Amino acid sequence: MKGLRKSILCLVLSAGVIAPVTSGMIQSPQKCYAYSINQKAYSNTYQEFTNIDQAKAWGNAQYKKYGLSKSEKEAIVSYTKSASEINGKLRQNKGVINGFPSNLIKQVELLDKSFNKMKTPENIMLFRGDDPAYLGTEFQNTLLNSNGTINKTAFEKAKAKFLNKDRLEYGYISTSLMNVSQFAGRPIITKFKVAKGSKAGYIDPISAFAGQLEMLLPRHSTYHIDDMRLSSDGKQIIITATMMGTAINPK
Repeated sequence: MKGLRKSILCLVLSAGVIAPVTSGMIQSPQKCYAYSINQKAYSNTYQEFTNIDQAKAWGNAQYKKYGLSKSEKEAIVSYTKSASEINGKLRQNKGVINGFPSNLIKQVELLDKSFNKMKTPENIMLFRGDDPAYLGTEFQNTLLNSNGTINKTAFEKAKAKFLNKDRLEYGYISTSLMNVSQFAGRPIITKFKVAKGSKAGYIDPISAFAGQLEMLLPRHSTYHIDDMRLSSDGKQIIITATMMGTAINPK
C-alpha cells in the first residue's frame, strides 16, 4: 500500500518492571528508574504509517469498532483536557487510586474499562515526542548542546542507564500514529512497537486536541527499551521500545 511501509524489527521481551515515566503527548519532568533484565529476542513485522490520510482512515475505522458508551467517551474527552493532572496524581501515588476524589476514581475506572474495547488489530508502530526531562532531571540541562545537537557524553550516559531496561508508566501514555509535525522540535522521539491484540485506542475523533492522530495506551504499562541512537543530524535521540502490556485488567 502506497504511503504505508512494513519495517522488520527486533522485539526484545523481558521479565520484571521498574518505575514511572511519561504520559501526555508532550512530557513533563519526573523521576525514572530502571534495572537490568533477562531478554529473549525474536523478529516480527510492524506497520508504520507515512501518509496522514491513510493513518486517519485506519484510525477512524478502528474507532467505529469500539462501541464506547457515552460515559466512556466523556471520560476520554475529559482526560484529553486534563491529562497532566490525572497522570501526575497516578505517578505520585504509584498507580493507586484509593484516596482520590470520587469523581476522579470514577473517571480512571471508566478509562480502564474502555480499553477492554480498544485493541489494535495488527502489529503497529506508534510515536511520541519528549523533552530532556523524559530521561530524568539529571539530563534536563545537560542533554542539549548550545547549537541544539545532542551532547554525546550525556547521550552515552543515558544509554548506559536505560538501554535494554524495562520502564513502568503509572499514568496513561499518549502516542500518535505518525511521527507528526509537533514532534519536530522535540529532542527525543520514541517509537513504540505495539503487538496485535494489545490494548490501545485511537481517540483522535473525540480528543479535545484533535489532529494529533492520538493513540492512547493504558496506565500501568511496561515497555522495554530495545534501541537508542542519534538521528542523522544529531539533534534527536531515537528510542525504539516494545510495549509489554498493562497490569490493569478491569472486568
